[in-house]
Amino acid sequence: MPGLMLNNLLMMLETRSTLTRSSLSASGSTPGDYPVCVQQLRLFRGRASFVLASLVASPAPTNHEDVDMLGCLNSAVSGRANNITLFAPTDAAIGRLSSSQLAALTSDMAALKETLSYHALLKDVVGLHRRGINRLQDKVIMSSNNLPIRINIYKLVHSISAEGVNITERAIRVSNGYVHALDGIMKPPQGDVVSVVQQLGEFNSLVSLLSTAGLVDAINADMNITVFAPNDAAFQQLDPSIKTYLTNNLDDLKEVLLYHIVERMTLYSIGMRHTITFHTADKRHDNLMVIEDFASGNIMVNDAKIVAKDISATNGVIHVIDKVLIPLGVLLKMESQGLTIG
Repeated sequence: MPGLMLNNLLMMLETRSTLTRSSLSASGSTPGDYPVCVQQLRLFRGRASFVLASLVASPAPTNHEDVDMLGCLNSAVSGRANNITLFAPTDAAIGRLSSSQLAALTSDMAALKETLSYHALLKDVVGLHRRGINRLQDKVIMSSNNLPIRINIYKLVHSISAEGVNITERAIRVSNGYVHALDGIMKPPQGDVVSVVQQLGEFNSLVSLLSTAGLVDAINADMNITVFAPNDAAFQQLDPSIKTYLTNNLDDLKEVLLYHIVERMTLYSIGMRHTITFHTADKRHDNLMVIEDFASGNIMVNDAKIVAKDISATNGVIHVIDKVLIPLGVLLKMESQGLTIG
């Protein structure tokens, strides 16, 4: 990992705390007022230290705004919660960041504050440390800066995730709440499925066809949806005769599009393992199968490769695929008219 390691960061935090002790006292705050203090973070060494690692590239504090970061979200939760939940990426997760990613995360203090705030809740998420974990499946909870965090339970692969990021250790108790260790950094969704696809700019064909088939409202109405979204390059691979057939046969077009959707279940890549199948939203509820290429690390659904995964939306998740999938019923109709795929 570039920059200072955990022990050095602890020393740096303690130095910052010493340098600003008088200003903290003057403001009426003490280190104990902070949600997770340096002494508690010592307990997580090697496990959950996002707050420490996020300060790797930060300059020495020059004003009181920087001091707020010592308390990891003090400015976000000040006086509003005595029992918080903190989702904290581990040292290993931070270590996987490139120098440029780390610099981008830490160079803008306002953005860093937003990121940290997104990893904290102003309340206890009881199911994460008591009985009732199953009740959290596809439950959306709100962060301290009022952005959604989706919890998923993937029993088959023995994983629990927050916004698609694996929770590697749950319920690390601190004096005023719980810390849950993450294997990555969560990114908040930027809108619902359709608006996110529109923002990405490489799905003009998909957006147009969804509108033509009258599926936009139905997709946005499903609050736990998974969409395998073919990009424009995938649609360009289709023979023009196939495109013409679909635009002239709206029922079949609708079936093709619904074959890319899993209803009422948010399936992040952490829940996808080799040969797992799941029903799609077309009339026959045809299956899609996950194929893992263990040599390359690629994940396929049927014969389409997932080229970008785990793009969160407020009502589900999007995975970008490089091929348009055709359900068997529509494929047989096309073949009966002399059309071929590929």
